Amino acid sequence: MSNSIPKPTQGFSASPASAQQKYQLYPPNFWYRTVLQGLIVPELPPPLHYFNFRAVMGLDYLPIVQYPAPHSASAKECAVVMSSISAHMNGHFRQYNLAEHCYFNTAHYNYADHSALLGQFPSFVLHRWDDELSVTLNIHTQTSQYTCYSRFWFDLFEFWSMPCWVEGSLYYKQQHYSIAHWGSFEYARSLHMPYVQPAFYCYQLIQLDQQRQLICIQLRNRLNQVLLSKIFLRHIVAAFGQAQEQLVFQKAVQLYIHRVYPKVATPNGQWMYLAREFEWQATDSNYHIRVVGQSRGDYKFGAAAGYAGSFQYQVQLNDEYFSGEAAYCEYIDCRALNWQEQDQEQRSPAKITATEALIYKNNAKNKFFT
Repeated sequence: MSNSIPKPTQGFSASPASAQQKYQLYPPNFWYRTVLQGLIVPELPPPLHYFNFRAVMGLDYLPIVQYPAPHSASAKECAVVMSSISAHMNGHFRQYNLAEHCYFNTAHYNYADHSALLGQFPSFVLHRWDDELSVTLNIHTQTSQYTCYSRFWFDLFEFWSMPCWVEGSLYYKQQHYSIAHWGSFEYARSLHMPYVQPAFYCYQLIQLDQQRQLICIQLRNRLNQVLLSKIFLRHIVAAFGQAQEQLVFQKAVQLYIHRVYPKVATPNGQWMYLAREFEWQATDSNYHIRVVGQSRGDYKFGAAAGYAGSFQYQVQLNDEYFSGEAAYCEYIDCRALNWQEQDQEQRSPAKITATEALIYKNNAKNKFFT
């Protein structure tokens, strides 16, 4: 990906005052016991490939976020925080007691002395202090391109995100990397829903180019019924530009898991198959979209009750073709193994081919091949 895009400034998004009034990062409360906040930056150069920050507070209400609590607290009083890149890490996942280790208000989220998210819309700063991976990142959210993945059952569950321009410094094992990339800033919250509980969660973010992001998401319950299956194509507004309407595919959106890795036992006692090769398809009256992905094999536990990693991809959007090396994936499967095994089709998907030139992103340059 090119790093030549200037920092968004005036006219890029809503004014600070209006954005603060419209959007808030609420901490857990009496009604919304489970809260997620996060930052994702895909398409980073190797060995990074991606960066993520995922904090989940309140862990005992949804299967996809459940994690054993320490003896001194219940799960609902705990938070888990993941910050990772593609390269090998040991300290990417941490667990905290909310009352003892964390301090929250609408402008300050501090997780012990290890990480902090500061600010209000439209701008934030993320800090992480660690010998293995440290970051200081300025986050400029694009509130005009708010994406609501889901708000249903009378607002019992809410999940949204918006594009953001991220710049700053990342240190991995004392090696410095400058970050200046597009990403996604995200938030979710949920009431306790004993009868509608997601047990399967697949989320993928692809930075197609400097103007467009592609987001694929699917939720299923323990009985393998689809709760949510959508693909979003959202446009990034350049400085002083006008917002464009995002495209939402929500009918007949199919996710196929073609190959998986051998099943693994997670630290919270769940057996899980992780997707190795997969495919998304969706069609409406004006658009056909197909995504084929191959995991890079860099899955790390800590995305709530599951894993995060990166993947290579080929995308067809009508007559446009894209290919890349470092899209982002979160994958959690808490269904019974018989449902997981039933979904698998042990065959490799054919990669997208066309006589037209494919666009292959290689840092600052676009290379074309047929």
